[in-house]
Amino acid sequence: MRWLVGKGPFCEAKFIHFARQRDFLFLDDREIVANVYALEDMSGFAAAMTRSTGVDFDPGRRENVNFASSNRLLSVLHAAKPIYARLTTWDQRQAVLKQLNRWNLASPDQLYAALRETPKIRAFVQDYYAEDFAIHAAAKARGAARARAIDVSLSTHASPP
Repeated sequence: MRWLVGKGPFCEAKFIHFARQRDFLFLDDREIVANVYALEDMSGFAAAMTRSTGVDFDPGRRENVNFASSNRLLSVLHAAKPIYARLTTWDQRQAVLKQLNRWNLASPDQLYAALRETPKIRAFVQDYYAEDFAIHAAAKARGAARARAIDVSLSTHASPP
């Protein structure tokens, strides 16, 4: 946490997963990205991409279903298997997986929940990513407004029974 506070945007590639989203949207405090969508509004994003490019965009489509996983750690382990399988025995790999399960790393939601319960970490995240939380809330509000406008439009143009 101390290290992050002392660094600017995009400080080091190996720590990019800690980058604030605001750093992708602003350059020298000037907004450079006009359209931001919340993950909860992927249908709105897909519609905008289709309108913009003329190509149907399906956010639910997976390029390779076999490797798609909500657990990033397991996805990385799967991708790295050809390398570590030659360097380790089956028993060693099983021991590593058992340890990951003990640390809840095979289930990141539990690990993240435990981290959020730590007052110092929770306070840091709320402060360090405050702009990101505001950006996300605003994007969600825009998505909800778009959805309401579509609902109103559909109900106005609906054929009488």
